[in-house]
Amino acid sequence: MAKDAFQEAGEDLRAELAAKDAARQGTAKLLPGLADFCKQGIGRFYDGKLTDVRVECDSHRLVIEFGKRPGGAPAGNAVQVLHGPAAFIMPRDDGGLGWFQHDGWVEANYLRPTASMEHLTSSDYTCEITKRLIIFLKKAEADYRLSVR
Repeated sequence: MAKDAFQEAGEDLRAELAAKDAARQGTAKLLPGLADFCKQGIGRFYDGKLTDVRVECDSHRLVIEFGKRPGGAPAGNAVQVLHGPAAFIMPRDDGGLGWFQHDGWVEANYLRPTASMEHLTSSDYTCEITKRLIIFLKKAEADYRLSVR
């Protein structure tokens, strides 16, 4: 008896999704160590001074995000509040890691544009993340100074 086309397609899909889930879960195990690496790097970038850059990690992503800072021009009697940039490191379906970020400082009510994920291609993730993180931190600080003028 021939297999039903729908049944076969469903089985193929379930097998494909299971393989992708397993690849993501395997890569997700790297995130806590990468979070510690990023925290230490950010600490050295700011020379150990207190900073508003937070690094958080859960089972499916690592978040590097600037906190809220006062803006340049007051809005009425209130001080304008700006939300900082954010970068994310996430496991991909193929078992690799991806990086995406939102640049710039935005007002509290402003929606951020979507960003596309860039594949981390180096076999040494810490080397590639180091380069991207330094660029991200420098750009964020420069953009903040421009936005409060």
